[in-house]
Amino acid sequence: MERIADGAGGGGLTGVDARSKWLLAVASAAALAGVWFFSGHERKVSLEELAGRLPHADRLLARFDVAALRRAGLLDKLAGKAGVEEAEYKQFVASTGFDYRTDLDSALVAYSNAETLFFLTGRFDWTRLRDFVAKQGGDCGGGMCRMESSTPGRRISFARINEETLALASSTEADGVRRLASAAQPMQAMPGDPVWVLLPAPALKDKDGLPAGTRAIASAVEDAERVVLGIGSKDNRFEARLEARFHAEQQADAARRQLQTTTELLNKMLTRDKLTPNPRNLTGVLSGGHFRIEGPVLKGTWPVDPAFLE
Repeated sequence: MERIADGAGGGGLTGVDARSKWLLAVASAAALAGVWFFSGHERKVSLEELAGRLPHADRLLARFDVAALRRAGLLDKLAGKAGVEEAEYKQFVASTGFDYRTDLDSALVAYSNAETLFFLTGRFDWTRLRDFVAKQGGDCGGGMCRMESSTPGRRISFARINEETLALASSTEADGVRRLASAAQPMQAMPGDPVWVLLPAPALKDKDGLPAGTRAIASAVEDAERVVLGIGSKDNRFEARLEARFHAEQQADAARRQLQTTTELLNKMLTRDKLTPNPRNLTGVLSGGHFRIEGPVLKGTWPVDPAFLE
């Protein structure tokens, strides 16, 4: 494996290539992390506690409920049909028996430019995984494993939390995963969607890396205390959801009006040009936005056609 756990920060990838490299990184991380554990006693750790262990004040925090995506038939839409993976990933599956399509259930990820931290749950063949790690030339000791990263200045460290929970760090620190071992204050008000992203304020203000069409959304909520974007199902369809918490109700209402104005302008432009919103691209999603406030919280929803996910 040439790249493990660093794919989250890579640039210039699109379509199936980007999806396959990202999922390869997650699957590889999960497999490698399962070999060693922090302590002899293992206990169940709640999702709220795991999220609380991850730093998120200054970095992107995301959760992927892979099991829910699998049950809903969304996993193949997001990752492509089975068999489209790169030869490197197919070789990895053959060596370890671990395939994210069937064996990975959940991923919690905290990402910054300097470090990426993972908690993953799933089912693993430990004997085959130990053999795989040995072939990579990794160094295991003190309850964790370490190996070089393909990114200059980075080290990968990983450990087993319990039978089904794995921790991994791609960091400048040789033992970066150690920070994930300690109990922490559970994260409150966890989003319920199968896929969600919690965005820190710096990410909202730096719009250069955002897809065209989404920068207006970022501008409207850039002063929020906390912004969560998620995707889930509603009435036999899919829906993208925004929840932005502001200091005051007036701020939330100003953001609502800004988003409403942007959506109305988009629909007027489509009407003027005699165009129909295309469900396969962002116009089809953004043109259907609806917004409301609940005190200092702005909530937005956009219908998502399955064709867009494909």
